[in-house]
Amino acid sequence: ICDITERKQMEEALQKAHDKLELRVRERTAELLLVNKKLRQEILERQQIELKLMLSEARYRAIIENQTELVLRALPDGSITFVNEAYCNYFGKEPDELIGQSLVVPVYEEDQSEILQKLSLLGMDYLEDNHTLRAVRADGKICWQEWNCRAILKDGIPIEIQAVGRDVNEQIMAKEALQLSEANFRKLAEFAPALIYVYRGGRLLYVNSKFEEMTSLSKEQLLNMNPLELVDVDYQELIMKNALARQIGEIITPYEFRYKDKLGQQHWGYLYADNIEYEGSPAILGMIVDVTERKKMEEYMLQASKLESIGILAGGIAHDFNNILTVISGNVSLAKMIIEADNEIVDILTEVEQAASQARDLTQQLLTFSKGGAPIKETASIKDLLQESTCFVLRGSNVICAYQIDDDLWPVEIDKGQINQVINNLIINAVQSMPDGGIIHLSAENVTSLSELPPSLEPADYIKITIKDEGIGIMEEHLNKVFDPYFTTRQKGHGLGLTTTYSIIKKHDGDINISSAEESGTTVTIYLPALPEQTVEIKNSRALTLRGQGNILIMDDEDIIRETLGKMLKRLGYTVSTAADGHKAINLYQKARHLNEPFDLVMMDLTIAGGMGGKETVKKLLEIDPAAKVIVSSGYSNDPVMADYQEYGFSGILPKPYKIEEVNQILHDLLDKQEAG
Repeated sequence: ICDITERKQMEEALQKAHDKLELRVRERTAELLLVNKKLRQEILERQQIELKLMLSEARYRAIIENQTELVLRALPDGSITFVNEAYCNYFGKEPDELIGQSLVVPVYEEDQSEILQKLSLLGMDYLEDNHTLRAVRADGKICWQEWNCRAILKDGIPIEIQAVGRDVNEQIMAKEALQLSEANFRKLAEFAPALIYVYRGGRLLYVNSKFEEMTSLSKEQLLNMNPLELVDVDYQELIMKNALARQIGEIITPYEFRYKDKLGQQHWGYLYADNIEYEGSPAILGMIVDVTERKKMEEYMLQASKLESIGILAGGIAHDFNNILTVISGNVSLAKMIIEADNEIVDILTEVEQAASQARDLTQQLLTFSKGGAPIKETASIKDLLQESTCFVLRGSNVICAYQIDDDLWPVEIDKGQINQVINNLIINAVQSMPDGGIIHLSAENVTSLSELPPSLEPADYIKITIKDEGIGIMEEHLNKVFDPYFTTRQKGHGLGLTTTYSIIKKHDGDINISSAEESGTTVTIYLPALPEQTVEIKNSRALTLRGQGNILIMDDEDIIRETLGKMLKRLGYTVSTAADGHKAINLYQKARHLNEPFDLVMMDLTIAGGMGGKETVKKLLEIDPAAKVIVSSGYSNDPVMADYQEYGFSGILPKPYKIEEVNQILHDLLDKQEAG
C-alpha cells in the first residue's frame, strides 16, 4: 500500500485552485458582460442623443431658413458666420458670398458708422438693441430695415451677435407720406381762406391762422377757451346738438350759423365738419367758410329787388307828377303873361311857380332814385345853386353856413337837378351830425394846379367844392364804407344818400372823397369838370316872351298836356296842331307836306302809353323829312334819350315840367337857327 495522502492533498489543493480560478473566470466574465452591456447602453443612448441633436438642428435650420425675417449671426467684430435663406434672397447673394463678410457691407454708407458704434457697445453697455437703418440691395435700391440685435455671452464676454431684421420700407414710406401729407395739410390749412379747427371734449386742439385773424384772438387764447363762447347765443344749442349727433354717426349736412370776434362783431359762417382720428383719439375736424359778405350781398340783392320795385313805382309817380306840374307851371306862367306886371296876383303866381319848381326838384330826385340815369347836362354857374340848395336845407335848423365862393368860379356842365340833390344830401348829413347846432363851411374854387387833383381824375380843368362841418365825425373803420348801398350808422337812415351822391358825381366825370375823425367833424370834397372858356348866358324870362310865328305839331298822349302846351304856343303866336300818338303825328306831318303847309317844328312826348312814342316816331319823321326839327319832352328826364337826344335825331329837349318862358326860348333858338340857315 502506497501512501497517497500527499497526492490526495495535492489533488484537493489543485481542485480548490481550479474551482477558485473557475469562479474568478465566471465572476470576471459576468463583470465583462455587465460592462459590455453598459457600454452598449451608453452607445445606444449616445446614438439617440445624436439623433435628437440632428433632428433639433434640422428643425432649427428649417425654422431659420423658412423665416421671412432676415436672420444672421456674426462674431463680435461683425464677421458673418451664418445667414438664412431670406437674407440671401433679399440681397441676391449666395451664403458663401456672405459668410465671413462684415455685416455692415450692405448697410447704406451714411448709416455704417452709427451701426458699428452700436455693435461695439452691444454686450458691454446693453445686451439687446433695436435700430432702423438703410440697406442697399443688389439692384441698387435703398430700403429701410428694422433690426433686433442680441449679444451671446460666455463667462460674461460677448462671443456672438444674433440679429433678426425685416424690411420696413413700405411702412417708412407710408409714414413719411403721412407726415408729408400732414405737413401739406397744415400748410394748406394755414393758407386756407376758411377757418379750420380740430375740436375734442369742449376744447380746440388746433386752429389755423385764418381762425386767429377772423376772431382777433391769438392761438394761445383760442386753445384755452371753450369755442362755444365765440358762437352767437342763438346758435349755441344747434352747434352742440349737431356735434353730439355727429359723434354717434349721424350725417350732418353743412349749415349756417353766426359767430362773433373778440370785439363782438357778428360774422356769418358756413360750417363743414366730420369725425377724424387726431393724435390717437377721436376728434372733430371742422371748416368754417366765412359767408358774411355773401349774406350782405344777399341782403343787398333783396334790398335791390325791393328798391327796383320801389324805383319803378317812384319813376311812374314822378312821370305822372311831372305831367301835372307841367299843367300847373305852364298855366301859371301863361297867367303871368296875361296879367299886368304890377298886379298883386303876379306875386302870388310867382310863389306858386317857385313851389312848382321845388316840386320839380323833388320829382327829379325820385327819378334819380328810380333810374340813376345819365345826367342831362347844361352849361351853368354853380354859385347860385350851391347857396340856394344849402339855404333850402338849413331853413328852420340851428345850423348856419359860412360861404367862401370865388367870384370868378368857372362854369360847369351839369345836370342842375342832380347836383342840387347832391348838395341837399351832403348838407342834410352835416346838419344831422351837429344836433346841438354849429357852422357849415362851404367853399368853391377853381383848381389851377394839376397836382391838386386826386389820382382818379384825368388832367383837365375842374372846380373844387368843399363842405366841412363841426359834427361828431365818422369812425375810421366806417370811412371806406360810407358810399356802400344801405350802409348807415343812423337808426332811421336808409343808407342811400351818399350812394346816390357818389353815383351822380361819377356820372358827371367828377370825384368825391370824405375825410373825417371822431369828434373832429367831416370834410367832403367834390371835383367837377369845368369850362373856363365858356360863359353862362343870363336870361331874362320877361324879355324872352317875344311873339313867334310858325306851324307847330304837338304829340302827347295826355289831353291836358296838349291843351296847356297848345294854349302857350298860341299865346306866343304859333299855329298849333295836335296828335295823341306817333301814327297820328306822322299822318298829320305827311298831310301838311302834301298841302304845302309843312310843320316848322314838332314837339313830342318821349313815352306814349300803348302807342308809338317819340323815339320811334322821330326816326320815321326823319325818313320822310331829313330836315325836320323835333323837340323831345318827357316826365322821365333821366331817360338815356334825354341825355343824348341828338344821337336819336332830336333837335332839342324840353324836360317836364316846363314854363312858357322855357318853351319860348327853345322855339326861338331852333327856329331862329332855321331862318339864319
